[in-house]
Amino acid sequence: RVNQLQTTAACFVLTEDEDQDFIRKYFEINGFNLTETEFISYSGADQIDASMVVAKYLAEKWPDSKIVIHRDRDYLADEKIAALRGKITRQGYSFYVTRGVDVEGQFVNAAHIAALYPLIPIEEAEAMIVQATAEAEEDSVSRLIDQFFKKEKPENQGYARKIRELRQQYSDDQERYRYGKKVFGLLKSKVQRKIGTHPDILRYSPHIVDQDLSEISLRVWPQI
Repeated sequence: RVNQLQTTAACFVLTEDEDQDFIRKYFEINGFNLTETEFISYSGADQIDASMVVAKYLAEKWPDSKIVIHRDRDYLADEKIAALRGKITRQGYSFYVTRGVDVEGQFVNAAHIAALYPLIPIEEAEAMIVQATAEAEEDSVSRLIDQFFKKEKPENQGYARKIRELRQQYSDDQERYRYGKKVFGLLKSKVQRKIGTHPDILRYSPHIVDQDLSEISLRVWPQI
């Protein structure tokens, strides 16, 4: 598929997302010119090594274009993210990782909602997010637990103890571990009930700008 590309893109974004609506919108909000950006899915967070192979091919075929590799943070520890970042940047590519579990969660922001819809005070937007997070808790915790046991087993078969630890881990930092896609959907429904019409939350506001991602876009399209 990549070999068949006919493009003059200034930037290639290799993303784990098959559904690119959210990632495309979020990159646009952070300064990416979508008409000059080619998004290519590498089909899954576990395929980061495959993305590096594709990136190398793109760099050889389009040497003047910049390459960004996106990965959702999911449930990776900070040291693993740092190792991934080093591995990618050493090859000359840029790395973007979400702050929470997924890119949908970047739009779950009370100040952002209040800026888009002044009918909703920021305190009410915060309450909506708290409620949506609570409603999504079982899904969020289940995903955290499933991801842990998918990759490793607890010591001495201590499954019950590890599940308690993971539940506590979620409770201690819900913003980090909540399932953003689920929370976003619940939040969107609450906003719709409040304003009486279908909301468009995938829009720019300064409250969801990511400094790292914006700096990457400036390296591709420097401001004069």
